Amino acid sequence: MENRRSYEFSRVALGFFASSLALLVLAGFTRVDEPTRQRLDLAYNSAASLKHSLGSPALEYEAVHITDAGAACITCHAGQDAARATKAQAVVHAGRVSGSKDDWDRHCLGLAFDATRAVDQFF
Repeated sequence: MENRRSYEFSRVALGFFASSLALLVLAGFTRVDEPTRQRLDLAYNSAASLKHSLGSPALEYEAVHITDAGAACITCHAGQDAARATKAQAVVHAGRVSGSKDDWDRHCLGLAFDATRAVDQFF
């Protein structure tokens, strides 16, 4: 009887240790570095600013890119019906939302951090 209790306790302790170790490993994979976190924060804030400025709750983000200069370049579809949705491009820089082609050409041509998936999951 004593042997059986000892075995069950060992099995429970081993299971607890293994699950704790698995959680630590998974937490390490989900951690992001500081520059990535800052870019993602900028992407979330920019997407929210664009949504607020359009006054349209129905936005589907096609692409969200963050430049090293701190501009968010967003391509999205705006509209209630997917068949009639309007494709739009916007630049959010220094808290200002712009849809001009000049701003897009100035800020969005070149390499940038892709935050599309994160913004899709957030919104």
